[in-house]
Amino acid sequence: MTSPPSRMDGLSVSPTPNTMRTQRENNNSNNKDTKNASTLDDLDFEPLNSSSTLSQTKHYLKSLHPFKILLPKQPSYLNSSPARKHQSLESCHSMINEANRTVPPLEGNPLFELWLKEDYSNSIVSSSLRLKQNQTEKNQQLLMEHHQQTHILHSFNELLSQPVVDILQLQTLTLVSKSSIPPQVRCQVWQLLLRYHHPNADIRAAQLSLSRELYKTNLNALLSQAPTREVTSLFNQIKLDIPRSNSFNHFEFFQVPRVHAILLHVLGLWSYEHPAIQYFQGLNDLCVPFLFVLISAEFNGSFSFFPEFYKRFPPSSIDSNPEIAAYYDHLEADLYWCLTLFTQGKYFAHYYREDMTGVSEWIRNFEFMTKIYDRELFEKMKILGIEGGMYAVPWMICGMSRELGGEIEQVIKIWDKYVATDEEERVKENMRCAVAWLKEVKEDVMKGKDMGRVVKMLQMGGVDRDVSKKGTEAERVWKRRGEVKKAEEKWEAAVKTGTMFGLMVVAILMVCILKEMYHRYHMEEKIEEEEGSEEEEEQESEEESEED
Repeated sequence: MTSPPSRMDGLSVSPTPNTMRTQRENNNSNNKDTKNASTLDDLDFEPLNSSSTLSQTKHYLKSLHPFKILLPKQPSYLNSSPARKHQSLESCHSMINEANRTVPPLEGNPLFELWLKEDYSNSIVSSSLRLKQNQTEKNQQLLMEHHQQTHILHSFNELLSQPVVDILQLQTLTLVSKSSIPPQVRCQVWQLLLRYHHPNADIRAAQLSLSRELYKTNLNALLSQAPTREVTSLFNQIKLDIPRSNSFNHFEFFQVPRVHAILLHVLGLWSYEHPAIQYFQGLNDLCVPFLFVLISAEFNGSFSFFPEFYKRFPPSSIDSNPEIAAYYDHLEADLYWCLTLFTQGKYFAHYYREDMTGVSEWIRNFEFMTKIYDRELFEKMKILGIEGGMYAVPWMICGMSRELGGEIEQVIKIWDKYVATDEEERVKENMRCAVAWLKEVKEDVMKGKDMGRVVKMLQMGGVDRDVSKKGTEAERVWKRRGEVKKAEEKWEAAVKTGTMFGLMVVAILMVCILKEMYHRYHMEEKIEEEEGSEEEEEQESEEESEED
């Protein structure tokens, strides 16, 4: 076996122990006056008697420890002549650069592994201690989060266990808590916040049964009608859109005939009963979060219910098993009422009108909110000639479910807040989340130079964005949404301040005008009095002259 090749080509110092020992002896003989001087050759090398490859490799590795040659604190050339000082300094720097550039690859080398075990036992122990400490800190953090979630779950259970649930307290608890609704009670909380479940527990079951029967009656009435051209066209469009729904990586679920029929009936009846809005592409995506939440109630709030769902509720057993058939019927009715109550109200009807004027208004407000939150991003979009209507319409219609659609759990955390707000605030929250997500892709937008590519990037959800990372994006978007709200409130406060200042200026001007008018009025009265007195004096003087 031969010794390892030298990695310090072109240097006068060889990594072999015999050569280094010879060089040290020469240096000691030439520098007797500087016996204790510190040079690069005075590195702490152990003299080796063995010429084995292992010993030479260990010595070579120790000479490079920690795999870079560093300058000593007090090199000997500091006391030498300027010429030698410069020459030594240049030589040292060249040695450092060459050694750092030619450090040999050591991974996978068995000799290196053996040396590592022998000489780095202390560092390994300290590293393991650090790993244990980091793991302990992570465990403590997880434990703290578990305690917080347990406390939040206890608070929700206390509210839900009341004979009459206080909806206002339930709404406040959902909005104030930093975390989302506990998954164990999310389905029940959503239905209470949407006013689908009655707050009074005594009449809740009866009211729920009546609502399901009403849905079944209305659906049968629609399906029993003679098919018109409008209804046929409507159902054909819905059939095309259902497979395009955001399935959160569960594409096969929407291919199940019974699930496909559920969405077809719900969307068809909703469109038939909302003639002012009509069906629009994206309404199918609004159904998906409600569908997943309703199904998760049977699995303790977990969204990882595939393939267990097919085992507990096999669609093939609908005709033979009345309980499974009833489950799917109730799921369909509950989905319809959740969608209807979520989209009811004047604000939804205003923004989702068929003439698209509401969408245009939403886009204008969205662009203005982007401007007050991030002026640089807004100006970049303006320079590229990109308008909000080119990319942000799906963000409004789908409630950001597609853009944050990597994991259903993260999207539902944002929808917890949507459901807990009233209809007016819900539209604003959706807009704030859209601005916050645009901030997430700001780096991609600022790098863009072509309008078409940037618009396509925004429509596709970002450049080379990993779907698995969208869950963390959803959390960041909701936190940043708070920043957008603060910017909005700051702007509103500035507007109010400006308005108050303007009113104060107007008031001061009015006071000045009134004061001037009052002054003029009194001046005119005084002038009239003086003129009247002068006339009286003239008359008196005339009378006196006549008497004389």
